[in-house]
Amino acid sequence: MFHEILARIRKIRQRKALILMYHQVCERNCDPWELAVHPNHFYDQLEYLKKNFDVVPVSAIAEGRVFHPAKKAIAITFDDGFRDNYTNAAPLLDWHELPATFYVATTALQQQNLYWWDALQEIIFHRDMLPINFQMPIGQSLVQFTFRSDRMLNSRVMNQIRAWNYSLPMFNERIALYMLLWHHIKPLTFSHQNQIMRHIQDWAGCWDVYRSQGLTMSVRELQMLGENPLFSIGAHSVNHAMLAQQDPADQAFEVRESKRQLERWLGKPVNGFAYPYGNYNEVTKALLKETGFRYAVSTESKPATVEDDPFALPRMQVKNWCVYEFASKLNEMVDE
Repeated sequence: MFHEILARIRKIRQRKALILMYHQVCERNCDPWELAVHPNHFYDQLEYLKKNFDVVPVSAIAEGRVFHPAKKAIAITFDDGFRDNYTNAAPLLDWHELPATFYVATTALQQQNLYWWDALQEIIFHRDMLPINFQMPIGQSLVQFTFRSDRMLNSRVMNQIRAWNYSLPMFNERIALYMLLWHHIKPLTFSHQNQIMRHIQDWAGCWDVYRSQGLTMSVRELQMLGENPLFSIGAHSVNHAMLAQQDPADQAFEVRESKRQLERWLGKPVNGFAYPYGNYNEVTKALLKETGFRYAVSTESKPATVEDDPFALPRMQVKNWCVYEFASKLNEMVDE
């Protein structure tokens, strides 16, 4: 009898669930971080999930309630609050009657603006001509760059940019400059990021940034999502801050104010948090617990188990895969 109980416990511990991380459901002409899934692919992915998995709210995985069914459990999450989550993703989820959680940064929703990395792409990747020299203090560094060949946007450069993503070598100087600036801007505070982006716009002579892709949803659209019983809303900080790089006071503001603001908008508790960039430390986790969050999701790509820390739940990023590649990736992850 004792051995049977041990075997049962061991079997439960070995059971896995998956948490999927989406960002956008749209067609993008430039997607270096592979964040966008085409609506046709998303539809097919949902069809596959409905037939082959027990699709559950992420909170059920966080609370350890799903490590027993015959079908493996899977949860659908979205980060950043892009408007296409409301216009493209939510109707397809609703059609398939599948639950999902949307993690949003509150400032982005209030401003309905581009995140800084999308604005940077528009400037560096799409400006017809850039100045030959770049020199600017960013954080503790003096960042310098000189163009030799790619400051004029031509068909070769544009095609290279469209074909490029973060896992590939940098094909041209515009990509190299983008990545140089991205690494320096990412850990800054929100106000410093905004200041640097204004300086970069001035340097490029680009004051009207193209905004058809990457806009966030409005507060009202978020509220309408929250009214659907299939959907839940989670916090993603106030300013999409790289939390472990902020001092404790700034971290406390990002955590506490995001929960307060979302609960005011939605009129109900917000229990889940997604770490921007997957970046956090022990201070962050302690603040989440003190503030009343019940779980948090990261960007570590592996299956979830019943033994995982509920404040460091792993997620698998979904890319613009056809259904066959999607199925292969899921099965590969489940069988790890």
